[in-house]
Amino acid sequence: MARWDVIVIGAGPGGAAAARAASAGGLRVLVVEAGRWPRRKPCGGVISADAMARVEERFGPTPLEAFADPPLLRQTRIHLSERESFSAPLSWPALRVERKVFDGHLIRHAGADLRARTSVLSLLQTDYGVDLEIASGSLEAKVAIVAAGAGSTLAPVRGVRRTLAFASRVHYRAKGQVEGREWLLLDTPEDGLAAIDPERDGQLSIVTAVKDPRRWKQSQAQAIKLAQGLGLGIEVEREAEFGWLARGGPWLGIGRVLAVGDAAGLGLALGLGLESAFESGEAAGLAAVEAIQTGREIQAAYKEHLRPLLRRRQAERRLHSLLRLRLGGLDGQQDLGEALSASFTKRGAIGMRVSQIVQALDAEAAPPGGFRVGPSTA
Repeated sequence: MARWDVIVIGAGPGGAAAARAASAGGLRVLVVEAGRWPRRKPCGGVISADAMARVEERFGPTPLEAFADPPLLRQTRIHLSERESFSAPLSWPALRVERKVFDGHLIRHAGADLRARTSVLSLLQTDYGVDLEIASGSLEAKVAIVAAGAGSTLAPVRGVRRTLAFASRVHYRAKGQVEGREWLLLDTPEDGLAAIDPERDGQLSIVTAVKDPRRWKQSQAQAIKLAQGLGLGIEVEREAEFGWLARGGPWLGIGRVLAVGDAAGLGLALGLGLESAFESGEAAGLAAVEAIQTGREIQAAYKEHLRPLLRRRQAERRLHSLLRLRLGGLDGQQDLGEALSASFTKRGAIGMRVSQIVQALDAEAAPPGGFRVGPSTA
């Protein structure tokens, strides 16, 4: 049986960050990926300039071909409906990356071995650490880090149901060029949201997150209708990717199995998923180093390294609650009060709408029918 210090399941940004932190700490690390590598991802690929600077400190300069075209996201506009919108420049610089090239770059500089087309069927905690069953036998590690995304069936916590949002990214050939990111808040909170992103001349993409995948076609049609209303002239669908976003949680793991990124429920609805993946992956890798080299309890070390991210997520939820409590519901009937300026009213309406959507996607409810969540065998 092959033995490693750390085995990371999933070769995305969270897995790369975990592998890099563990290997930099002197551990022997293997990354296993179920599919071909590198692969495309249903993601807008937006990351703050500050987070990108931290990534480049660890992985070296990002190759030019890993940036999307155009690479900078300069402004955003939120549409409450097809008739009402609010525009604002971004308060933080943002970069756009092409996930296939970007993720491949990270893994190549993570300092770990990679096995693609290797599906982990189950996890079993042993006296040595964790036994990973694969089709051709088994692998053993002192620590396993699950970074396999929201669709992973290796959730390492018994009795906890995932709340998922169905995600897609569809590329189109189009006449006209969108200047920034266009957010469309769909009909009801449960419907979620769609984002129209600029690509190179004559191309754009639409990213959607909806709670019920049966409503995806309706939501996509609504986003296309908005794009046509903006004069973008969509002509041909080029390609599409589909996946899941994890909501609720987080579940950080059990024993010597840690979960990071979307597998841990740490993805955020409004474009911070990449940063959550990096931060939670690095925290897990650092925790593995501490546990193996000093004997510290790994869950305690992981939570300590993850504390800044968890605090931000808690603050985000509190802000959503504050907006909802102060300004009430957004149902088209409620008067927000004559004392509020038109600008503040619109900002408040957007805040309420975003709050309702994120609360709906975070609701503690069963996953969509037919999605199988497999607990650890530990």
